[in-house]
Amino acid sequence: MPKNIINIKKMNTLKAFSNEYLTLHKHKKSSKDNTQAMILNQPGQSKRKIKIHEIKTSHSDFRKVLRKMTLLKSLNHDNLVDLKNTLMVQNHVFLEFDYVDYNLKQVLREKNKGLTDDHVKYIFYQIMLAVAYLHSQNIEHLNLSPDAVLLTNECDVKLSRFSEANPVFLPKPAELKSIYQDYYVAPEIILNNGNNAHCPFKADIWALGCIFFELLERKNVLGYKRQYLDQLTWMFRLLGSPERKQLSWIKNLEAQKWVSRLKSHPKKSASSYVGPKNADDQARDLLDKMLKIDPFKRAEIKELLRHPFFNELYHEKDLDFANSGVKIVDFLACHPNNESLRSMRMAAIKLGMQ
Repeated sequence: MPKNIINIKKMNTLKAFSNEYLTLHKHKKSSKDNTQAMILNQPGQSKRKIKIHEIKTSHSDFRKVLRKMTLLKSLNHDNLVDLKNTLMVQNHVFLEFDYVDYNLKQVLREKNKGLTDDHVKYIFYQIMLAVAYLHSQNIEHLNLSPDAVLLTNECDVKLSRFSEANPVFLPKPAELKSIYQDYYVAPEIILNNGNNAHCPFKADIWALGCIFFELLERKNVLGYKRQYLDQLTWMFRLLGSPERKQLSWIKNLEAQKWVSRLKSHPKKSASSYVGPKNADDQARDLLDKMLKIDPFKRAEIKELLRHPFFNELYHEKDLDFANSGVKIVDFLACHPNNESLRSMRMAAIKLGMQ
């Protein structure tokens, strides 16, 4: 049996992981997604702490899960989560990852007093490296938030949550055409009904700006609005209205008309909302290069990594992804609208046996 397939003959639920797993604790996220920290105790190997995601899938869900599994198996970077094993039993998918201690949301909420400026710089630099790697592979993450940033006790970053990730050269499947994280969704995503093909990668840059603001201020610059139109008007109020003559980034004509009718607000920098003691001039300049309403005015990821704010950390070799060995497999390009669930399950089994 291949090394990355767990040797279990029968399994209906996560409880049936037999004596190879010793349960530590379980955290229910939703009826379709259970996460459980466990100890892997396989014969002839040292025990190690892991995290198991159990996903109960319907036909439509499975396409999304399959894309996530394929993507994770195809990517290779120190700052991305590493999918160790995959297993499918009936309509349950089990994904095994190394255990990571915290996510950034927990750290900001519970441990923010211990975060120094050096911590902030080191954490954000690693997040940026992970996103730069994805962009070098023509992949948008599209779900960046502090929840997606996992942190070890040593302050090492592992970027997770790839359910919305998509190659930029492919149209988004129907199951991905949704509005993403409320706090971190870019204005062009909302105004173009999830379609940002004309300005790829820019939505990730916006989300990075929101995360960086939280690292500096320990709160979100944009707050939270229940309705997406309210969220947009709040963005414009804070950062300034889009210029009427420069709305080409809004491809939805009705949305263009709606924006044109709104009250005009003067332009303000995101850094103007950062407390005087919470950021130096370099940090403020970096923030302002990311949080711009017009996506075409946001900086590219490599430009951001070469910013003077990261002078102590940056090395040109960090952006050398040429020898990463990544090969995005062919069926990432598939949109299996008419495929049977059985054929998709077979693809998942083959993926796990590679």
